[in-house]
Amino acid sequence: MEFRLDELLSAVRSRPQMFHLSGSYDGYVAFLTGVDLGNAGGVLRGFTEWLSVRWGHPTSLGWPALVRRIALGVGADEELPPTQSPEEERRAVEALFRLLEEYLEQRRSPLALARMYREYAALHGEA
Repeated sequence: MEFRLDELLSAVRSRPQMFHLSGSYDGYVAFLTGVDLGNAGGVLRGFTEWLSVRWGHPTSLGWPALVRRIALGVGADEELPPTQSPEEERRAVEALFRLLEEYLEQRRSPLALARMYREYAALHGEA
């Protein structure tokens, strides 16, 4: 049976309480990290690199920080505020699911995924 991340994301987003989540950004991050680790890191493989290319900056940040930066429009040389307002939290959650959907769509195409990895290598100054 093939793991269907898109179906899981839909269920988690529409009924977070069913998964013992409060609907917070950090809760979704913890849940998705657990799902990824429970599947040998294969569920979100490439997501960080894809986000880095999308953000347009070389970075060593992980996907949770990148999603938050993209959602809040924070640049590479700017600091994230230590706490987010309820509106910023909502924007981060919406961005997380939107970006995951976009990534999963692109990941379905081996050519698009290969192109993303080439762009990622170029972004990081690798040949």
